[in-house]
Amino acid sequence: MVVFGLYACEDEDVQHVSFEEILITIDAEAQSVSVHIKANCPWFLSSDTDRAYATSTYGEGSSIVEIAVYRNATYDQGNYTFTLTSENGQERATLLIVQDARIKMEYKTDGNVPAEGGNYNIYMTTNDDIRCT
Repeated sequence: MVVFGLYACEDEDVQHVSFEEILITIDAEAQSVSVHIKANCPWFLSSDTDRAYATSTYGEGSSIVEIAVYRNATYDQGNYTFTLTSENGQERATLLIVQDARIKMEYKTDGNVPAEGGNYNIYMTTNDDIRCT
């Protein structure tokens, strides 16, 4: 009976932290996302980026935290990792926010359109699927 009582006390002291979602995908525009934290203890939230930030970096128990993400001004996909750490530092959870790249569209032409008409070429490069009409 004594062994069971000691084991039960140990379980109560175990700290748990997690995110409701572990991956969030967003477009290239600036926006805010709600992140659900599940915890039975005080926690600390950190990030590996300066392109996004959490409105709260610490708390206790389950919470909802807003994460603001700046507009992606690059032509590369953004990958931002947030790490949730328990008070004792033994439990961790990670959240990945993937942000679409800014759409790149560049074009080059044959020069001026000939007055007499004819074929005229436009050469386009992009990092997105496009449809020309």
